This record gives sequence, structure tokens and C-alpha cells, in this order.
Amino acid sequence: MFPAAWGLTSGTCVQDGVLYAGLKTGQMLAVDAAKGSLVWSFPGEGPCYGSPLLYRDVLYYGSLDRRLYAIDVRRGRMLWNFPVHGWIEGSPAADAGTVFVGARSGDFYAADAKLGVQRWQAKLDGRIVGAPACSAGRVFIGTQSAMFYALDAASGKTVWSVKAAGPIDGGSCVGQDRVFFGDRSGQVYAINAADGKPAWPQPVKVSGPVAASPIIVDRVIYGGTADGSTCWGIDIDAAVIGWSQPVANEGAVCRPPLFANDQLVFVSRGWQRGLVGYAMAAPSQHACCTAKGAIQIDGDLSEPEWKQSPRLPIFLKHNGMQVGDPVDARLMWDGTRLLFGITVTDANLQAAAANRDDDLARDDSITITLDPNRGGLAVPVLRVSANGVQADALITGLGRDAADPKLAEELADLKLEQTGPAWNPEWQAAVRLQGSLNNPGDQDTSWTAEIAIPFASLPPALFNPKPGPNTTWLANVIVHSIGNGPAPAPEHRTWCVSSVLDPGSLGAPSRWMPFQLDAKTVDEFAEQPKK
Repeated sequence: MFPAAWGLTSGTCVQDGVLYAGLKTGQMLAVDAAKGSLVWSFPGEGPCYGSPLLYRDVLYYGSLDRRLYAIDVRRGRMLWNFPVHGWIEGSPAADAGTVFVGARSGDFYAADAKLGVQRWQAKLDGRIVGAPACSAGRVFIGTQSAMFYALDAASGKTVWSVKAAGPIDGGSCVGQDRVFFGDRSGQVYAINAADGKPAWPQPVKVSGPVAASPIIVDRVIYGGTADGSTCWGIDIDAAVIGWSQPVANEGAVCRPPLFANDQLVFVSRGWQRGLVGYAMAAPSQHACCTAKGAIQIDGDLSEPEWKQSPRLPIFLKHNGMQVGDPVDARLMWDGTRLLFGITVTDANLQAAAANRDDDLARDDSITITLDPNRGGLAVPVLRVSANGVQADALITGLGRDAADPKLAEELADLKLEQTGPAWNPEWQAAVRLQGSLNNPGDQDTSWTAEIAIPFASLPPALFNPKPGPNTTWLANVIVHSIGNGPAPAPEHRTWCVSSVLDPGSLGAPSRWMPFQLDAKTVDEFAEQPKK
């Protein structure tokens, strides 16, 4: 619509198929996102540098003409404008019928969302160029004098404030009872929203200055740097960078990233403006080699075959972050069985279950999920705890729409005799401990599990084709650790070979690790040239 791309100065927002954006000329546009045609244009008197905000069917945006505008999105007509004492470079926020916005003068305002009249004004230390965030009756905002404030949303009074190491140009995000923001010194902070105390022992240093608001997905903070060096993800529990990637074309990240449909998207600017996306994808295909000799299922992984077999991909936390390397897992087959050898590093081994199919939620345990037909139709789930207790179930329709009539037809065709926890196949598991169970005072180091799953124990209807060389299945291996927290609320930790955003779920089969039964023995595989 507008060949001069530099003329687009604002961020964007979209609702009901209409996208809103501002131009350097002062125009605010409403564009049909599907057709690319103009719905309406409002002739503002100054450019919008922040992102417009849709709230209760009204579009709010701040302008360099020192006004906060409210536009009727149906007609493109101004409802009111609210004058302030400085340029508005950031984005507004709204909550409980009030719109909040800051100005470069250091003044921060609360205006009635319907009437456009001032509810209160607060003078803060430093220029405000970022966007506020609202949560639980408070408004959070940073300034270029490196001050970060929590204000009472009703009165504007300062509840608490903290000093950062550098100017705060971007906004913040709130989640898990904490507020997160970055500064120009390249540090990212986590502050307890209630009292303003640090939630991390120290800020996390990223590769460059932070000028955009981060976002929180599950228990990860995602953001980028203003010098175009990296995009990054910070595990909010471990306070470490668990993922980072260079920004395409070294473009500055000055807008918050977006996350939807397992896609993380960054917009960058520079000599070559860019749009870069990252998908939370499944690991690459794994080679399941043939065991050379007979494997005894005794929990002892000292056989040469285990050491020679390819290691499964690095285990991730359930939120997709790589923090440490707590699990070493190997996978083989011997013609009639799948064989897993798994070692888990754990300083406090715990397990209380005693009987087959007991609930292992409070035990250190390993879960193996298999999807032979690669559609989530019927998924064997096999669990073993650190004291060797086994549990199993056959889950049907995993990742499928339960209301889909085809699902019932496909399940009927399988003619499964037992499903759910009533399914009790014959499989073997043996464990060995390097330490002792349920004794926090001892020096535990790890535990191992050796698992054999006979093909004959699985429903034959799942095999199409039958297991053999070049057959490819999907699998996920999930390790659950109780940690050191006391009951009834222990510290749960989860690692998995395929990303599982919900720690209480098995994840989406479409993102599980594919593995192929290979005719090569483990020593033949080890001898072949590395690619």
C-alpha cells in the first residue's frame, strides 16, 4: 500500500481481521488484513512511535504531538484526545477502565478510557519512552534514568522502585508473580511484583542492550538485543540463558517478539529490515542401532553396546530450554525388543510407590511414550520409578480432536482389547541407584534404568508396517525429578527429549523424536564416518 517502508513508524495491532498502524505523516491507518485495502485513515498531527492499543473496541495511541488519542475503530473518528507535557514515544496500556501512558518529560498519566479525563499524574525520575504493564492493581514502568517503578493503579502513588544498571527504553512483562524487563546495559531483571525485591540472585547478562519489552511463554522470557546480536530465551527458574540465536542481518530488535502456534517471531530493523521466525520443532531422526549381543536387563549399563550406541539428543526442560545436561539416554533394538538405557543425574533420589500402576507423580521416574503409527491414535506410555515400580497405560486419541467422528472409527478398526491404565503389557525394567532413596542427608549422584519393551507386548494393530529395518516410529522420553522440596508441594523438575510446554502433559506427538530401526550393529554404526 505504501512503497516508502520508512514511513511506517509505529508497531501494529490487529483485531477481527483489521490491522492498525501509524505513519510518519501522523496518519493512523485501519487496513483489511486479508485484502490489503484501506478501511479508514485518521489524520493525526504527529507520528506514532509506539504500538496502538485496542481496548474495549477503542484504539488508543500516543503521538509526538503530545497527545493521547482515542479512536472509534468502527468509523475511524476521534472520540477524544488527551494533552500531555511531552512527546509520547511509547505505547499505552489499559486496565479497569483506565488508560496509562508515559511521556518523554517524565510525566506518567492515567486517563479515563471512556471520557478522556485525567485520573492522576505522577512525575517520575527520567524520560519515559517504553510501554507500561498492568497487573493486580499496579502499573509497572521504567525510565531512561534507569529507574523502574511499581505504581498504584488507582492513585499513582509509588509502591516500590528499583535502580537498574542502565537506561530502560523498553517495557516489561508480568507473569509468575514477577515483572521482567531489560536495560541498555544488556541486563535482564526479574523483580517480585509484590514487594520489589529481586527474584533472581543477580540480573542475567545478554549479548547487547535491550530496547524492547520481553514476553513470557510458559516459564521462559524471550527477547532480543538492540545491537542486532542475538535473540534469546531465559529460563525464569534457573535464571540462565537456555536458548539464543543470531538476529538475521544483524537487525536491531526494538519491538516485542510474538509467540503463536509454536512459532516465535522477531521483527528487526537496520540496513536490511527483517522478519525472522523460529519454530519449536521436534529433534531430527535418531538411528536405533541393533544390539550386537544379548542384553541382560539388570540396570547395569556397563556393556560395550550401551557405550557405543548413539546418545539421544540433549534433554531439554519442559519449557524447551537447555539448562545443564542431566540425562544420558541410549536406544537400541535386538530384533524383538526396544532397549532403553538411561542415566539421570540427581542429588536427592526419592520414590515411594510400591505397586504396579501406582501414581508416580511424587517419585523420581522415567516415562517413555511410543507412537508406532505416528498419528497419536494409540500411544503406549510406560513409566518406571527410581525404586523399580512400573506403571503403564494405552492412551488413545493423543493430540486428536475428541469430537472428530473419524477418531471413533479409526479406534474401532484397531480393535484394542484394553486401553488406559487397564492395559498391562509384559515389559522389563531394572534400576540401580548411586545413592539411597528418600534420604536428603546422603550424597546421591544418579540412578540408571534399563528397559526392554518387546514388540509382542504392544497391540499388533499399531504396527503398519511391522517392526523391522527402516521402520520409523515417534517417541518421547520424559524424566521427572522431585528435587529437594518437602511434601506436599515438592520441587518438580522435568526434562524431555522433545519439547513439552505443559509439564503435566505428554506433549504433542507431532514434535516427538522420530527414530528408525537400523540394521547396523552399534559397533558398525560407531565405525562409519561422521557427517
